[in-house]
Amino acid sequence: MPSLLKLSFIVTVALLSLSASAGSDHHDHGHHSHDEHNHEQKAHVHGVSQMELAIGDNLVEIQFDSPANNIVGFEHTAKTEKDIKVVNQAKTTLGQPDTLFRFKGTSCKPLSTQINVLGLLDNHKHNHRESSHKEISAHYRFKCDSTDELTSIQFELINQFPNISEIRTQWISESNQGMVVLTQKNHQLGFGG
Repeated sequence: MPSLLKLSFIVTVALLSLSASAGSDHHDHGHHSHDEHNHEQKAHVHGVSQMELAIGDNLVEIQFDSPANNIVGFEHTAKTEKDIKVVNQAKTTLGQPDTLFRFKGTSCKPLSTQINVLGLLDNHKHNHRESSHKEISAHYRFKCDSTDELTSIQFELINQFPNISEIRTQWISESNQGMVVLTQKNHQLGFGG
């Protein structure tokens, strides 16, 4: 388990350095405005979701982040019965990892799933920190017979949620790492094994 945590840390550091270097293009002679600082954070682009994978020690961890619009079709707090039903259905779908991820080369079983709809079902009164850009995230952990034998993962997220046009994916294993953009036509990540 420690080496998988180490892999997760490496992915996080790589993502931070990528976002820092991307954000540096927006700097103007070392002066930062509040808006420029916000652009350095993860971009919120409708149609585009993000995913990070760490593979090792016979475990696969997947972190999926998406603008709420990609998943439920809106980004406001669900107040009507219809909107609440849509959010709950999305949570149910995201909570079924066996139907969202297809592993090839080895057998992988879900160990844990955490879904966060980040305020979409929040009934609190409006506060000054509420963002109009709501996100949905999910974290999955799988136990595999042998991650060394894992040849590919097919991601059905993009078929389940047609508002997603692409999933920008970064992955790292004990022996390799990579980045790929998954689309409706190509939603399988191969490891070349």
